[in-house]
Amino acid sequence: MRPYNEAMGNNPVLQSQFTAQPQKASDDASPKIKAAYERFFDDVAKAKKAHREKINVILRTIDERKIKDLKEKLKEM
Repeated sequence: MRPYNEAMGNNPVLQSQFTAQPQKASDDASPKIKAAYERFFDDVAKAKKAHREKINVILRTIDERKIKDLKEKLKEM
């Protein structure tokens, strides 16, 4: 806080304006913010689900290839 005191002098009004806490959102904005958070987390959940499905498809494909390769090796034995 020392550099700010030097820049503003000893004027407590200027210092209080600089160090004032941010105002909280008004009550009418609160539901809007809550709705935005809910939409965001819904989008994240959808993205996670889609990602999991893609991974499962990839893993299934890998498993099918391994099974096919193992069957071919067994036939050769």
